[in-house]
Parts: sequence; C-alpha cells; structure tokens
Amino acid sequence: MRQYLSGLDVVASVQVDVLLEFLAADHWIVNVVLKGNPSAESVATVVGDAYAKVLNLTGANEVRMVVTWTQGETSLFCYLPMKDADKAASATVEAVSSGMERVQIEEEKISFEYRTIESLPDRFILPSTSPVLRLGSLKIEQSILVGRSHCFVSHAKGKDLASVPIKRALEAIPSDKRYGAVVSLEAEDRDRHQTRLTVRGLGQYGQDVDSPSAAAVLATVLGNQVLQRVELTTAVKDSNQPTMVAFDMKSGAVVGQGDPPERGTVILAAAQQAVASQS
Repeated sequence: MRQYLSGLDVVASVQVDVLLEFLAADHWIVNVVLKGNPSAESVATVVGDAYAKVLNLTGANEVRMVVTWTQGETSLFCYLPMKDADKAASATVEAVSSGMERVQIEEEKISFEYRTIESLPDRFILPSTSPVLRLGSLKIEQSILVGRSHCFVSHAKGKDLASVPIKRALEAIPSDKRYGAVVSLEAEDRDRHQTRLTVRGLGQYGQDVDSPSAAAVLATVLGNQVLQRVELTTAVKDSNQPTMVAFDMKSGAVVGQGDPPERGTVILAAAQQAVASQS
C-alpha cells in the first residue's frame, strides 16, 4: 500500500502505522503529504480513487487517512473517511485565497482559518458562488482574528450572507471594548434555525450591556434583509452566560422592542436615531 501511494506523481511522502488488535479489526493510520500546489483534479484523485484503492489493499473496513498539502502559503488537511471527499477537496482547492493560513476538510465541515490582520477585508464572507457553498452536506466555517477581536462566519447551503455588514459591525465596537470581543455570523443557528449575528464584549461580565456600544453595533445592521436575529452581549466569563439584549428582525427592521424590552427600547431608539442622522 505504501508502494502504491508513493508511486503516485502528486505524492511527496507516505507514512503508514498499523495498530494490531487481537479481538477486533486492526487500525490503519495513513499520512500522505502531497507535493506543493497540486491541482484540484490531483487532490480529488488521491482522496477519492486512491483512498478506495487503499481500502482494497488493506482489506479493512475503514482506514484513517490524513492528506496534507500546501497551496501557496496555505496549509490544507483532508481527514478521511468522509462522504464525497473528492468533491469537497476539489471545491476547497478552488476556494483557497492568499489570506488563509489553514484549511481543514472533515467529515461534517470545512473550516477556513485566516491570518491575523488589523482590518477585516470588505469581501471577507465567502460569496454564494463559491464552490464550497454548493456542497450541501457540509458545514462551511470561516474564522479570523482582527486585531484583538475574533470574527466567525458559519454558512449553510442556500443562504447568501455576503450582504451582512460584519466589518461595519466589528468597527462599531468601541476601541476600549475590542480586546476579546467576538463577532459571530451564523446562516442557521442551532436554537432557532435563523440567520443570527452575535456580538460579545459590549460591557463587562456581570454588568448590563453598554447601551451606547450596543446601539452603535445595531445601527450598522438595520436595513439588512438577511438577518433574522441580532444578539448583543457583555463579555463571557468561563462557561457562564453573559448578559444579553436580543432583537428579532424581518425585512431589515426590528420586530418589537427587543428582549428584555426595557433595555431593548433604549438601544433600538439610539440605533434608529444614529441611522437617521446619517441619511
């Protein structure tokens, strides 16, 4: 099996480890390193056809195989087995851009990790035309550290997030609150299956959400047609829940006065006034 993989033109090195089991099937662990900047077709062949051949040669029901390669200055990792690995790997190769540091292709998701920068690019969110967003069975995630703040985007098939102004939302956080702040955009959150923007760090843990900061952030997303919910919270401490003010949205407008209403009313009014003053 090692000889077969090493004979492929695109393969640079192969390592095979076998954990022998007396009462169960042996565990095969294979690490394959590809030569730099392989084509999408070459990668698809290794994670698809070559993996199937490895299964045949070992006679095992499953072989754990990790295929790694570099594309420019980006490190990529594909963990097998996974469904439609050839399609996922091929689409990922096409989606890689220069700002990415590490990309992982796994059974349930593809994650793009970017290099730390001081300002979020205007077109950071993957567009709906990206090949990886056509992979309906996989979750697509982006993560980046912008200065001292973290930014996450989680995609779902059929939902275009490109219009959500996460850069403006991030920049609306006051500079004294950006250390450790988190901006998270989910195409479909677990709780409500809604498109949700969460901004954490708008106040210290254990205190109320800072109204001026929250209003500044909320003002940046009023009018957005994609968002269905906005959650503005204080900083998080350990696994404890932060204080939160949440707003449901429909067709770009806030529905109701926010939750809790006594806090939401103040924040919403200030956000709407900020928008009006800019028009």
